Amino acid sequence: MLGIGTAQAALAYGADDIDGTVRHELIYHDAGATTPEVLSVEHIQRLIREAGREPVERDTLYRQVMTDYHGFAADRHEPAALDPATRAGLEESLRPYLDARGLSADWEAVQSADDEALVTTLASVLPFEPAEKQALLETITLAERAQTLSTLMSFAASPGPSGLQ
Repeated sequence: MLGIGTAQAALAYGADDIDGTVRHELIYHDAGATTPEVLSVEHIQRLIREAGREPVERDTLYRQVMTDYHGFAADRHEPAALDPATRAGLEESLRPYLDARGLSADWEAVQSADDEALVTTLASVLPFEPAEKQALLETITLAERAQTLSTLMSFAASPGPSGLQ
């Protein structure tokens, strides 16, 4: 997998494809990579333009794809950052949740992750029940998803009949 700088250099020197660019990558980052984990379509297109090329989406047979995203314009924006209290609450809920399950986290990575990457990763990898995962899927905004995550983690980490014993 190419880093951003290497991909731009390759384009500048004549490469005509960023083959299968991954928009959200975790495997290399679990091994310590420091490149961004998430790239939006707009970000990838900007990187291509910065390298002096025109971005063109292609299918697996290398035919140009003419997509019309107008009906989904509201989905194609960068999510608003979490307010500091919501972000702090999310991080504060995570530690007791992980401790209660005997799990750990790279706290430097947690604290340095951007809001969307952190919320999406936690929603994906934490072992919630299907109904809880569904509740996370049904949230509309990043802030709602972060608050739902905090609530689920707090509830699951608390002692009592429904939480951990």
